[in-house]
Amino acid sequence: MNVTISVTQADIDDGRHRDCTSCPLALAVRRALPSLPGLSVGNWGIFPDPRRDPIELPDTARIFVATFDADLPVEPFSFTIDVPAELVSP
Repeated sequence: MNVTISVTQADIDDGRHRDCTSCPLALAVRRALPSLPGLSVGNWGIFPDPRRDPIELPDTARIFVATFDADLPVEPFSFTIDVPAELVSP
């Protein structure tokens, strides 16, 4: 199931550099997928929990993570990921 993730300015302002559970992407994904409170975000994927396969990030999101973690300026943006239907709340 395709899910659009919107990283807002608030996510950027509240996000923590080099923190896989509190970076702007993690905040945005958690908002879009509230059924995954324990998720983390790495350089290339979203990790729903240790028992599930990661969800691959598109290139735009990977570049955002690298740029944000390098303490360089970033802007709000959106991207779409393919999420297994059982992970999406009704």
